[in-house]
Amino acid sequence: MRDGTPWPSRFAYLRCVRGEHRKRVRLGASSRAATRALTRRLRLSTCGSADLTRCCVYARAGAIPGDCRVLHPARCAADRQRALSVLDVGPGTCGADACN
Repeated sequence: MRDGTPWPSRFAYLRCVRGEHRKRVRLGASSRAATRALTRRLRLSTCGSADLTRCCVYARAGAIPGDCRVLHPARCAADRQRALSVLDVGPGTCGADACN
């Protein structure tokens, strides 16, 4: 948060960011489509929660890029994801190059 304390929950973080973006839509500084795109990106990030990680899931040999998922670290295991292999890449956003 602005004062440097961690967010109380991921929900609080998401609600704050979406609320701010909606204000910008009302002021004409952004569009509803941009708000929807932002919401999709937020769901694919660990922001607002120190308890989440990005997990690259590789379903078969040579599968590049892998499928990036935001999970609790304990769930980032090949048997839990029904995959050939997984890689915990830490906090951040599941962007286009997260699992290359």
